[in-house]
Amino acid sequence: MRRIAVIALIWVLTALPAAAQAALAEAQAAFAAGRFEAAADAGEASGDAAALALAARALNARTLLAGAAGADPAVVARARRLAEAALAKDPSSIEGKLQRATALGWQ
Repeated sequence: MRRIAVIALIWVLTALPAAAQAALAEAQAAFAAGRFEAAADAGEASGDAAALALAARALNARTLLAGAAGADPAVVARARRLAEAALAKDPSSIEGKLQRATALGWQ
């Protein structure tokens, strides 16, 4: 019984990083295809610092392509929140800092 619990725990702990990597790969593919909302959703769902920073980057790219006049304040605020979430998970994340600064620049 105890052995089964240990095996289950090991399986769960190794599966979590794999799931985060899959979500990051999904977000990267969506970003590369120009599907910025999908990239943001996938990155946010991952909860990983790198994926959260990518999610913020996707929304900042969407805002950049819309132009300053077409910038949606809700999208900009979400990009800032995602960048801040990335920094909460990894305070040394350069990408998180860059995306937070970019989002703040749009406000």
